[in-house]
Amino acid sequence: MKKVFIIAGEASGDTLGAGLMHQLKILRNDIIFEGIGGEKMAQLDFSSLFPMKELSIMGFLEIIPHIPRILKKIKLTKEAIKKFNPDIIITIDSPGFCFRVIKNLDIQAKLVHYVAPTVWAYKPGRAAKIARIYDMLLVILPFEPPYFLEHNLPTFFVGHNAVYETKADSSNFKKKYKISESDKLLCVSFGSRVGEVKKHLTIFIEVATKMLMEFPEIKLIIPSFEHLKEAILGQIPPALLDRTILVTTMDERKLAIECAYLALTKSGTITLELAVAGVPMVVAHKVNYLSGKIMKMIYRKKHVTLVNILANDQDIIPEFLLENCTTELICPALKDL
Repeated sequence: MKKVFIIAGEASGDTLGAGLMHQLKILRNDIIFEGIGGEKMAQLDFSSLFPMKELSIMGFLEIIPHIPRILKKIKLTKEAIKKFNPDIIITIDSPGFCFRVIKNLDIQAKLVHYVAPTVWAYKPGRAAKIARIYDMLLVILPFEPPYFLEHNLPTFFVGHNAVYETKADSSNFKKKYKISESDKLLCVSFGSRVGEVKKHLTIFIEVATKMLMEFPEIKLIIPSFEHLKEAILGQIPPALLDRTILVTTMDERKLAIECAYLALTKSGTITLELAVAGVPMVVAHKVNYLSGKIMKMIYRKKHVTLVNILANDQDIIPEFLLENCTTELICPALKDL
């Protein structure tokens, strides 16, 4: 029997964790999993140590008010690992939390990290730090291995799950939400973290409202999460509610992306999912003023969207970042598409 402790700290990590668990169970049927995960991992008879959404915090300064709570979660996770005494510990993305859990963890388990920190974008010195901590690294972008192999860390490019997922049948989905062939779905995604939604919600809804008012054939479709539902619905003008579809389950979020005609989204994994689905998009991203200043000083790439980065930093997907994340700039870009 093999015991695996697995940690996923956000929605994209939950998807990767579920896929990894599924494949490991196919390879051998004597694996026991414990750890932290979300909705998709729960579908595999996995019970999370605490709700994954409690770790969904992003930003340089945004995390400061949550430090005491995060430190308690780190301590709780360390204690759970020692009690479980796993053969392997797999941490998925969320380096701010995962690396602090692993640090000074006195245990004999093999340590594997899945999804490399973006050392190619900022803080390249983190590659050496990771090599000192982990036994193996699994990366999802093809240009990442050399950054870590240089420090003698066994690193394997395993690809991105968005590329390999099969397209689902959307006929029942369209029937359920009364989506006709003449409807054009504008997909709007604010992110999976509460902080991201708060920063993007007002601007994105303003943009969507203008688009719906100008183009009668457009319906608004929002792939989101149950715990964000009330906040989102509260921002949509009552006159547009009958042209708005809000989906919160994992399967329906995937179908919403695949059925979209056009998209406005924050940066992140969803941009690759939209690209694979062939959906034209505009990417906009906002953080607080000081976090934005810090990012400008340390970020070494021209773009933040994965499609643009994978295309050697070309201007393929329009990006409106920081102070450029405004209704006045985003609307014309969507109209052009």
